[in-house]
Amino acid sequence: MSRGAQQPRSRRTAHALPSAAPIPGPEVATNGSRHSAGFQTEDMRRVSVESQNGNGPMETRDLRLLISDRTALGCELMLLTLSRRRDLVRNAVWATSSAEVERVARTQQPEIALISAGLSDGPLAGFRVLPTLQSVLPECRVIVLLDDNNEELAIDAFRAHARGVFHRSDHMEQLVKCIDRVRQGEVWVRPGELRAVFDAFAECSTFCSAASTNFQLNDRELMVARLVAEGQTNRQIGRRLNLSEHTVKNYLYRVFEKVGVRSRVELAVLMMNESEKNGARTPPSRF
Repeated sequence: MSRGAQQPRSRRTAHALPSAAPIPGPEVATNGSRHSAGFQTEDMRRVSVESQNGNGPMETRDLRLLISDRTALGCELMLLTLSRRRDLVRNAVWATSSAEVERVARTQQPEIALISAGLSDGPLAGFRVLPTLQSVLPECRVIVLLDDNNEELAIDAFRAHARGVFHRSDHMEQLVKCIDRVRQGEVWVRPGELRAVFDAFAECSTFCSAASTNFQLNDRELMVARLVAEGQTNRQIGRRLNLSEHTVKNYLYRVFEKVGVRSRVELAVLMMNESEKNGARTPPSRF
């Protein structure tokens, strides 16, 4: 899309906000087009929040925020929600794929990163970038956005050094509070998931992006691994392959042992990495 013909949607959204005066920012490639990733308004410059002692407004420093989602529209909707707290967000950039997240994170060095588990390149592609963010930007505080109420994914997010887990089923207004708490050094997690997280961390198994492997898997094990990379649950895999959930679970245990991973998320990341190394995304199973 040329800049002269039509403005990117992110800037049109900024104009729709009260007293907004968008300022050009870095661009992010999305679905073959280039969109402005900057988000900045005059109101955002007049930063004021209630001080902790209740004595009135106080000034706070700007927050560099990275937002990611499957689509540009999803990112813009989150920006619109967060714009209601202009004291919290002045500069925001967004990306829709794991490669874009890594590139934008390296160049913009955000303080807070909202990483969606599902990105344009896969339903669990967000987990693919977490080890990189931890290595390249150890001071960046990551919040993982989950589509479903899945304790296993929440546990893996914290194993990958996330500071918070936010569920899309929660009110989006709560996302502002989540960012605020994580920015202050706190951890954001649902009370019901807290015990599961503590139990999992008692075993002290660290999330890692598995190394390359020779994939010594038989055909059925490889099919199961590919379906895991597509984000399928054990029940969905069982229906797809005409297997019981118990049989699928047994296959997964054998796959984990052969390729050297501890969870289905690590397996999904490994499959995506191997597929990219071979020059194509993990193909969907035909079975």
